[in-house]
Amino acid sequence: MRGTALWAKRGIGVTAVAAVATLMVPTAMVAHAAGTRATSTRKTIVTGLVYRQIHDPVGPWIVHELVVDPSRSVTLDTVTSAPQMGSWVRTSTMAENDGAIAAVDGDFSVWPGRPSHPFADDGVLKQSGLRSGVSFGIRRDEAKAFIAHEAVHTWARDLQLKKGIGVSSWNTETPGLNQVVGYSLYGGGAEKPPSNSCGVRLKLAGPFHWGKNQLGIYRDYRVGARRCQSSGMTFKSANIVLASRQTGAGATWIKSLAKRQTVRLTWDVGMHGVMDVIGGNPMLVDNGRLAVSSTCKTWFCQKNPRTGVGITAKGKILLVVVDGRKSTSVGMTLYQFAKYMRSLGAVYAMNLDGGGSATMWIKGMGVVSDPSDSSGERPVTNALVVLPGGDADEPSPLKFGRTSRLAQRYLDVSLTAPTGADPRTSMNLALHDPASTGGMMDWLVSQGGLRGRSTLPASVLRMARRFRSTRG
Repeated sequence: MRGTALWAKRGIGVTAVAAVATLMVPTAMVAHAAGTRATSTRKTIVTGLVYRQIHDPVGPWIVHELVVDPSRSVTLDTVTSAPQMGSWVRTSTMAENDGAIAAVDGDFSVWPGRPSHPFADDGVLKQSGLRSGVSFGIRRDEAKAFIAHEAVHTWARDLQLKKGIGVSSWNTETPGLNQVVGYSLYGGGAEKPPSNSCGVRLKLAGPFHWGKNQLGIYRDYRVGARRCQSSGMTFKSANIVLASRQTGAGATWIKSLAKRQTVRLTWDVGMHGVMDVIGGNPMLVDNGRLAVSSTCKTWFCQKNPRTGVGITAKGKILLVVVDGRKSTSVGMTLYQFAKYMRSLGAVYAMNLDGGGSATMWIKGMGVVSDPSDSSGERPVTNALVVLPGGDADEPSPLKFGRTSRLAQRYLDVSLTAPTGADPRTSMNLALHDPASTGGMMDWLVSQGGLRGRSTLPASVLRMARRFRSTRG
């Protein structure tokens, strides 16, 4: 059963799929991660996109693999469930609305309907996330992809007074002492400027530009309203709001801004030429080496359905889903999944939302994986999709330092969309699932996933406690 269409970025109707796709045909026996043999069938969806289904008796496992060659006529894109936080939608629905030819589920979802980690789409930073985790990004020219531990770096600079300040987070949490936090309409009713704060409303004043060497993206805004007050600063149109506490370094910087001054906002995630970023956790393969431990004993590390993304030495992208919780496919431990991704050729790989969220969809074939929830495909908050050709919605940033009236003015348009699924049901499914949000949060506070307990937000600790309360 498919979800109701919510919003569309581009038209659908990819005739090339039917014209180019071939029948599922058996291929030669292939080796799996443990070195024995497995059978597989293969289907070319379009030039540059191949689907393979692997049946491995050792698990037993059923593995679904999409091999994407970005040098051909296909493009990878990130999509979200709605223009604003608060919606949960099936992967298949997001893919169809985006005009995609294939898709897998994306990041772990958290309340009230948002990804856990950094997320950017078409050059627009939507959020910095609850924590940095691992990020996947692909260059706008599709020439190179990245999987790395990279935090989002965001800062604001007053071009008249030459004074800048770091923006500590974007659509995530409220300002701490001396901090400035950024808000856009993507936050909706979930993340908005706080009360008892200083705020400044910034009006769009220019197009996207690449940062130096195409590291990061910046654009200019004009200062509009600025005030410190008991109620939070409100939005107008596609504006941005920067907010701080009423005292401290953040408030001092905001109070220094005068109306109609130019403020330059810049963000990057350490990846050159990247406009789309999707997060996950943990890193599975790092420069050819396994990045997870075989000794992890938390629920998150045990046998479960899995979704992952990998990059091969030749620059191809692997989108992989492993069915689980079935007699025909029991799922993989996190360590087995890392080994399997490497056996498929990934030199870099990261884990995406798994458990009942693990989904692969292909145009004309539907959901080809076997979701483990009794209700079928689980609604999530974002996805990684394959487009037939270029991404028409992705803007073309200007070269560093160049300006032009003819440059595309790509507005951050956000329109409220109806919710695709009951949000509390969707959140509970993810939070109680050992391979989805609940298990991942528990893993973060365990010995296997914790780099520093003090670095974890209180919301992460709360979710981990709630997950543990349901496991007995």
